Amino acid sequence: MIKVLNITNVFRSDGGTEIAAENLVRSLDFSKFEIWMGSLYPYGKFRNSLPILDDHIICFNYSTGVFATLQAIKQACQFMHCNQFDIVHTHQFEAGLIFRIAAWITGVPVTVFTYHSTHFPRQRTGHYMIDRALALRTTQLIAVSEAAKISVSQQLRLSLGQFLVIPNFVHLKEITILSTNEKQTKRLHLDLKTDQFVIISIGRLEVPKGFSILLEAIRIVKEKFHDLILLLVGEGSLRTQLQQLAVELKIQNEVRFLGVRKDVYVLLQLRNYLKTL
Repeated sequence: MIKVLNITNVFRSDGGTEIAAENLVRSLDFSKFEIWMGSLYPYGKFRNSLPILDDHIICFNYSTGVFATLQAIKQACQFMHCNQFDIVHTHQFEAGLIFRIAAWITGVPVTVFTYHSTHFPRQRTGHYMIDRALALRTTQLIAVSEAAKISVSQQLRLSLGQFLVIPNFVHLKEITILSTNEKQTKRLHLDLKTDQFVIISIGRLEVPKGFSILLEAIRIVKEKFHDLILLLVGEGSLRTQLQQLAVELKIQNEVRFLGVRKDVYVLLQLRNYLKTL
């Protein structure tokens, strides 16, 4: 059995990184891999129960700060020395920092780091230097898209050949295909008109997601397609600001903020396609 530790910053049911890590774990062959899942900080939980042993799901309850990070690395070394992992797969900067250093110190044979974004908004110059140094000692670097690969390689001054692109995915068995009648019923529940053009966008309401640009685009598209509605699925610190922007652009009647939803796969089936522009 190959012993694998997947480690993220947090467990979140609505986080893209966490959902991707969860999907990865569910897709592994459990006859070949012994899977462990860990988070640095005690926040959130997975959407569904994971098909692994309860004592293989660990929250390390770390704190932030330089001294706390040094302590975390020491504890991570002790944890990995006791468990003798064959592979450590890290996601996000903090998890990658602590557990790649610990993996190197304890002699873990294979380390993997996945870049889930094209940017590092919270990182400073020192963080880039650390990330680059760790990347050069990482067995495999993964990017979830070509854009992420190019962006990260430029920021860290790494060769494109050091990255493997593996897009995020979903399990098709989780998706129930709605009939035409079911779609119409769901549209009625959401107070959508039968022939109304529906646009759906899903993500955290934060600066990197570019929702302000989307609202500007809706203002332009509205001039040609008068009967349209934008459904924004997600929460974030910019919600109030984006709602105010919709008012300023005079599209508040065309934009609905739905917050976090558990029926995303259903909502995606309610969208319409533009046939002409």
